[in-house]
Amino acid sequence: MQDFSEHVKGITLSKEQNEAIARMVSSRNIILGHQAGLGKTNSALVSAKVLLDRNPNSIALIIPPKSARKAFRKELETRLVEPYALYSSDEEIPLTNQRFLIVEQSILHKYIRKLEQLMTSKRTITIVDEAHVLQNPKNQVSGYLRRIKNLTTVEWLLTATPLLNSIEGLYNVLNHSSPGALGSWWDFRAKYCETKQREIRISGGRKRRITEIVGYKDLTPLRDYINEVIISGSIDYDLNYYYLRVPLDEELKEPYNESAKGVFDSEYMGEKEYGGRLHDLQRVVDGSHHTLLKHNLSNKEKALLKRVRKIMERNESALVYCEYEETINRLHLVLSQMAKWAKIRKIHVLVGKTKEEDRGVIEDTLQKGEVVLVSQAGRQSRNLQRANHIVMYNVPFSVGTIVQLIGRICRYDTTYTQQHIHILEVIDTIDTYKVQLFRDNVALINNLFGSMGVLPTDVILRDRSDITSMKRRYLWNKRR
Repeated sequence: MQDFSEHVKGITLSKEQNEAIARMVSSRNIILGHQAGLGKTNSALVSAKVLLDRNPNSIALIIPPKSARKAFRKELETRLVEPYALYSSDEEIPLTNQRFLIVEQSILHKYIRKLEQLMTSKRTITIVDEAHVLQNPKNQVSGYLRRIKNLTTVEWLLTATPLLNSIEGLYNVLNHSSPGALGSWWDFRAKYCETKQREIRISGGRKRRITEIVGYKDLTPLRDYINEVIISGSIDYDLNYYYLRVPLDEELKEPYNESAKGVFDSEYMGEKEYGGRLHDLQRVVDGSHHTLLKHNLSNKEKALLKRVRKIMERNESALVYCEYEETINRLHLVLSQMAKWAKIRKIHVLVGKTKEEDRGVIEDTLQKGEVVLVSQAGRQSRNLQRANHIVMYNVPFSVGTIVQLIGRICRYDTTYTQQHIHILEVIDTIDTYKVQLFRDNVALINNLFGSMGVLPTDVILRDRSDITSMKRRYLWNKRR
């Protein structure tokens, strides 16, 4: 096997990286699906450098989300020692004669015409990071990536999570990479999915029939195709999952039922959309709307405190994931008040408004016996392997978010021999639905991709109608 380490400074590329680079430099369209922490950024940049050296009239166009911009800049500056141009939401380094150009996904629309002009004059290697954004073909980024696809010479998609919450999302990523190879979505669905018609109510009380996926057919041909177009790779960590289940507090049952009630009632239509109601349900379960009282903690908060204390007694550190900043604020108060009892030495907060330099400090200085409260801002391009526990105070709807969060602590340079994932669930609530949705999606991922190294392997794919039933019971107040 060829070793491409000569193209990068200060490190020796791993076997997985060299294998990936060899495939990438010989492929016009391919998806790099290495597990988080295996060095996708480095692999993609080295691959681009190899092709740039072979073809002088070329440029590498990197399109990352804002959260991943720092990682690409760091690798270009320290490992490849390559100058680069940059167009981002808060900084600009003009393009002159640099071989690498970074354009942030959020402002792709501002530079689309300039990119089109550039791509008609130069051979372009396009690298799309966190390419699961393509799972939704209707978002703005997907539209602009389709617009420039025919102008690019080589396109590499980077994502550890090509499948998030639906097989349709996976189809959209695969179809973008190789348009038409799998036929239309309707052909794909007829071949691999079992469906049934269902009637739902929409705004104004009107009824509409939808086609619901309730199961899957023989996925072997799809699995074979995935092996051809996605470069998979993972490290098998000694990863332990714990499911902590507690009952909903009596005082929270009434507000929970009120929040869940009336999704299909016309009086609610227009006032509060379905998505907003899901947020309300989660806030009730989290108790984040309550005034903090010294001796009035919820069952979920008590379970968190007990688990954090166990982690601190092991002289280890933990990330605690929450979806809402108000939940993080409440838990910061709870943990601060109980820090002595829980044996917490320090509490950090990593949310959207946390400054980049402060995020770097957390990465570089996190010590044993400390806790980091993280929102979605901490799920991408952060090296938090100084911790070896993640407590999911909220279970994300997207299994991709869970994979990304686990990737913060499961990294090749971790010093821990074990990592631990703790999933908190308030029974018979939105938590129960989200845990089952996670397990269902994990089972499908394992079926299509094999073991990813960071997901449980002992889950069984259930009939999708079970998910619908749980949705009606726990989210729509259809308790009978």
